[in-house]
Amino acid sequence: MKCSFPDCKCTDYLKGECPREARMAAIKDQAWIAVDFDGTLAFHDKWVPWDEFGQPIPLMLERVKAWLADGKDVRIFTARVGTAENEEVCLMSGETFTREMMIARLDNWCLEYIGRTLPLTATKDKFMVELWDDRAVQVVPNTGRTLADELSAIRSAQEGEGFQGIKLKGE
Repeated sequence: MKCSFPDCKCTDYLKGECPREARMAAIKDQAWIAVDFDGTLAFHDKWVPWDEFGQPIPLMLERVKAWLADGKDVRIFTARVGTAENEEVCLMSGETFTREMMIARLDNWCLEYIGRTLPLTATKDKFMVELWDDRAVQVVPNTGRTLADELSAIRSAQEGEGFQGIKLKGE
């Protein structure tokens, strides 16, 4: 049987020894889901002191718990741990805090609401397969067009409108 990878020259595919397939399986084992904290996992509608966090957003909290129950790697993706500085000054309270203090506070929030800590990061890598974020704008791969643009075009077509809302013939 021919290998399912285009242009692969492996000869041991039937034995399950395709090197490309093994690499893809290894990548899948390292896949992780990024979940933004403020506004996605925890309620956030205004600036607050550095150590105050919102209540969990029920739908997202349940989704995260379900992923964890399925054995998925879920990480909190937040700028709150993105600083390289030893100390920061809170813009709201003027209080000085460290990255380690922020991590400890986020870990406590996770323990209280999720029942365990989650890895914290402010960095993407090639193994991040999804990003759940209230500020992200989804782009259709390799086009530069947003998903919102595509949905708008589909709705216009369904409503009998052409490009830029121009009514089509016979309308």
